[in-house]
Amino acid sequence: MKGQRTRSQERILKLLTTLNRAMSAQDLYVELRKRKQSMGLATVYRALDALKLEGMVQVRTLGSGESLYSGVQKDQHHLTCLNC
Repeated sequence: MKGQRTRSQERILKLLTTLNRAMSAQDLYVELRKRKQSMGLATVYRALDALKLEGMVQVRTLGSGESLYSGVQKDQHHLTCLNC
């Protein structure tokens, strides 16, 4: 699903690439506000979903149910302990 990305999608992808770590949608929302690139939380979720479908963002769900998003850079595997 390649097409024109929205400005919101570009901002989120750039932030994930710059920070080079997995973040929740809420953390991305807060970080964007700190950088004066404010957008609504619902917009952050929509942009992340679109980027995930495009294969530009990967999501990892923790045992608590929280989802962490990161930019796809290379083949990486993450294990999440469910007993901690």
